[in-house]
Amino acid sequence: MDFGPVCKAVQDGSSSRLAAVKEENVCPPDVVTEKSAARRFGSENRLRTPEAYKSLFASGKRTGDQHFLFIYGKNNLSYARLGLAVPKKNIRLATKRNRIKRLIRESFRSHKSLLKGLDIIVLVRRQPDTDCKSKNRNRLDRNWKIIKI
Repeated sequence: MDFGPVCKAVQDGSSSRLAAVKEENVCPPDVVTEKSAARRFGSENRLRTPEAYKSLFASGKRTGDQHFLFIYGKNNLSYARLGLAVPKKNIRLATKRNRIKRLIRESFRSHKSLLKGLDIIVLVRRQPDTDCKSKNRNRLDRNWKIIKI
C-alpha cells in the first residue's frame, strides 16, 4: 500500500515528539494524530485493577436511573477512567451486553474531557432498549452532566 506524500512526520523544535501531518484526508492506520488520540478509549482511560473497583464501590458517590448506576470518585490524575459492569444476570445475550458496552464507551469518549480527575464505574441495572440508541444516549448524557456538577 503506497501512501506517497500523504503523511509525513514532522519533528517539533522544542522536543523530539513526532506529529503526523496530513496533506490530504488519508493517513496510514498506524499514524495516530492528536485529534484521533483525544477520541480514543485507551488503556489509560480504563479502570483495570480489582482494587480500583473495590475502593470505588466502597466509597464512591452514586447517581443513576432505572437502567444505569454511576459510581464515581476522584482519582488524583489529570484524566478520567471508566470501568464497566454489565452483569450476565441482567442481560443474557453477549451481543446485547457488548452493544451496551460500546454505547457507554462511545458516550464516555465524547465527555471525557469534561470528566478529568474522576474514576467512574457504570453498572447496568436493567436491560435498556438496545434498539433505541438515541434514548440510551440521552440517559447517559443526563448522568454525565450530573457527575460533572
